[in-house]
Amino acid sequence: MKQPILMPVLSDTMQTGRLTRWNKSVGDPVHKGEAIAEVETDKAILDVEAFADGFLAGPLAPVEEDIPVRQPIAYLVDSPAASQAAGDCATLQNVAASTGSAAALPQASASTAAPPTAATAPESPTPTPMMPESASASVPPSAPPETPRPAPAASSARNLPHSAVRASPYAKGLARDLGLDIEQISPGPDGQIHAREVLAAALAPRPIDLRYGPPHQIGKPSVLREAVARNMLAAAAIPSFRISTRVDLDPLHSQGKKLGLSFTLALTRACALTVAEDPWFNGVWTPTGWVSRSRVDVGIAVDTGAGLITPVLR
Repeated sequence: MKQPILMPVLSDTMQTGRLTRWNKSVGDPVHKGEAIAEVETDKAILDVEAFADGFLAGPLAPVEEDIPVRQPIAYLVDSPAASQAAGDCATLQNVAASTGSAAALPQASASTAAPPTAATAPESPTPTPMMPESASASVPPSAPPETPRPAPAASSARNLPHSAVRASPYAKGLARDLGLDIEQISPGPDGQIHAREVLAAALAPRPIDLRYGPPHQIGKPSVLREAVARNMLAAAAIPSFRISTRVDLDPLHSQGKKLGLSFTLALTRACALTVAEDPWFNGVWTPTGWVSRSRVDVGIAVDTGAGLITPVLR
């Protein structure tokens, strides 16, 4: 029996996980609760545990790749022979994909195989200006060509003829007045572009154009650093204002020493008690109305060296 091992959901905000290491190989016996792989999330590096006894079977998901949650990363079978058969099948499929011929599969018959004149050798990947030369040179000749990921459904209006773009007349006029290309605006949930989509595109931050900068290389950040950058950009877009005052902190420092608390914890508790005295400081405006929180949570920014994290003290 072949059971899939899925990318687990390890946090509320986790959409994808990045495999950093396999602790087991194809054919190795595994026991229930044993860590078979390590996954990096936007919070930490965690173990993926086996849900039953068995043998690990392929194809194994590659390391250092972002994999959506609940997608298979490997399989669990009942016997070593079954795991080896699954691995051989995956290998044959990879060979067939790399050669572009169905003849590599044993079950392919002569009547279904492609004629010799139709078989073409796969083109080698052409380096782009954004790809270092060393990256293109390191691709082995037998590696299967990378399958392009499908574009998201929200961008279905792009690259279409102007007449094929579904947009209201007001949205077209608004886009023209704002100097926007209607073909580059993503449609709404109903598949049509309205004024709200045009305004959202006008207010969205413009991506950085790297063509006018110095020579560069694009590196793949860790999941933690990527989450930090995404959250910092989102926080910078939140309207905020500051209130400041001068306070003598010597009494707080002395009282913290008496209680055996660090100055950071003493200051954190003082801030929480201050916010609790005025509930307006502990609210947030949402489109549905003003939300008053019944609990005070304090986040403390901590630099771990690998990235900036913010533990929340309830």
